Amino acid sequence: VIVMDRGILDISAYLPSEQWNRLLEVSCLEHDQLLKRYDGVLHLVTAAHGAEKFYKHGEVTDDAGNTVFRLETPNIARELDDKVRDAWSQHPRRRLVGNEADGFEGKMRRSVDFIMEIINGKMHNV
Repeated sequence: VIVMDRGILDISAYLPSEQWNRLLEVSCLEHDQLLKRYDGVLHLVTAAHGAEKFYKHGEVTDDAGNTVFRLETPNIARELDDKVRDAWSQHPRRRLVGNEADGFEGKMRRSVDFIMEIINGKMHNV
């Protein structure tokens, strides 16, 4: 099992569409081909969407106690999150994990449940 923080289609959210399409062209890749590389896509919605009080930007201390700089304001974070969500919208096994009332622990539980669904589905298909 490999869980990645970012997938290749995320890049498209950070580039103008002309540059992304050119990148695909020179790499001899197609959108559908890239989607097929992933058994599942788990999209953890940014805290800037629905849990704004937990979204940190500027020079902040992360959860591990390190000083980090996050450039994206909440508005920019929401825009980028929407673009990443749209980039993966055609994947047949995509799950959006939002900022529900069950908090961060609930978000993690829902994420693990989805990962287990993928693993169990793959195990049954072996």
